[in-house]
Amino acid sequence: MRQHAIASVVFLSMTACGTASLGGATSVHNASVDPGFAQYNRGLRGQGPVVIYGSPPDGATPAAVAGALRLPARLGGAPMTLVEPGSAQPRLAIAFGAASPDELCGGTAAPASPPTLYISGAACVGTRVFGQGILESGSVRGPSDPDFGRVVNELASVILVPVRASRVR
Repeated sequence: MRQHAIASVVFLSMTACGTASLGGATSVHNASVDPGFAQYNRGLRGQGPVVIYGSPPDGATPAAVAGALRLPARLGGAPMTLVEPGSAQPRLAIAFGAASPDELCGGTAAPASPPTLYISGAACVGTRVFGQGILESGSVRGPSDPDFGRVVNELASVILVPVRASRVR
């Protein structure tokens, strides 16, 4: 458990550095990842399954949101593709607005359209939660913003890419 918490702090520190240069208030927080998700990372290479609930402040469709996203580079950087909620495959699930990780992975998150970018995210395999986090931005509104993909990738990097305990110092 201690290594799990340390990995979260390391990722949050990296994320804070990555988003500070955007010129707006953007943060990833309440993030955690289960090192057990590493066994599913191989299944993500070459594909980027994502479930999307709701729409961002700019009103983009789920297809437009998915089209702006890619897997983190450590997972091959493949474009994200929409999959059905509750899918059995490893995937990223995101909701615009507040949603619990269990709702995201279980396919029961309610669609919303918050006035500012607020994304609840989870790494899922079936209904099991392997990672979770929240992204907030006052400056990025959706795929119409050139920084959208990069900002959401910060969240995906935190919750889809577990750090091996041997790499945490």
